[in-house]
Amino acid sequence: MEADNASRMGASLDAVATAFRSRVRELQDLVLARNMFPVTAVPDLAAVDASLTAMEAQVQAIRHRIQEECDAIPKAKKLVDQSLKQQQKLQHMLANMPAEMREDVFMTTMEHNSSKYS
Repeated sequence: MEADNASRMGASLDAVATAFRSRVRELQDLVLARNMFPVTAVPDLAAVDASLTAMEAQVQAIRHRIQEECDAIPKAKKLVDQSLKQQQKLQHMLANMPAEMREDVFMTTMEHNSSKYS
């Protein structure tokens, strides 16, 4: 399942990269067309450069965030597994607890909760 998620994210990132490359090619074509008028080309080229730089930064930030999320998945799975084990242990303890103690535990918990709201 984790490999499936990683491959989907990789495919999604590839789609973003492909769209980015396509947009870069379009911008390059526009730059070439505008170079026919050199007087106005400099400000336009500066604007294109700024746009490309911003787009590259966004793609890099997206890649970084996806990597962080991928790195967090095993940690989250481990935490869930540990929580389930703890829950099983607590349920086992409760099931094997003498009835008198169980009443004391529940009364103490209820008294504690009611004192919070008082």
